[in-house]
Amino acid sequence: MKKAFERQYSLDVPKLRMGHNEERYIVNSEFLTHFETSYIEDCEVDAVVQVEKYHSHLDTKFHLKGWAQVECDRCLELIKIPIESNHRVIYSFSEKMEETDDMEVIYISENQPHISLVQDLYDFIGIAIPFRNVHEDIGEQCDPKIMQYITGESDLV
Repeated sequence: MKKAFERQYSLDVPKLRMGHNEERYIVNSEFLTHFETSYIEDCEVDAVVQVEKYHSHLDTKFHLKGWAQVECDRCLELIKIPIESNHRVIYSFSEKMEETDDMEVIYISENQPHISLVQDLYDFIGIAIPFRNVHEDIGEQCDPKIMQYITGESDLV
């Protein structure tokens, strides 16, 4: 992954002030091109990351809202799935902090100047996409011609 891209989606730890900070990232098709294989065809997601900086750790809350485009599980046509999710990650400078059910703890060096959020953002979008994706779930219909093949109603089967 290119360093310039990774820096674009990173927290610059020395520049964060103690207390509340907020960063905003736009995750879109250009972002997805940096992953060799992705089942997410396209997306437009606004990611707001609220960061509380303490001496021992960074408490981050991710709020993602937008859409992701994936294949319909039934007809294989592309479908835009609305997504909205919240995630909490603690970036700890000390291994004394313990993980709980509502948050993940990642240990980092106190001297680490940047924390890349690239993989976290990609994973959180992936988690927000439902397990089943069909047009009917978002109030649309699969392509009628393709449905004829699926149901066996076509003469060409």
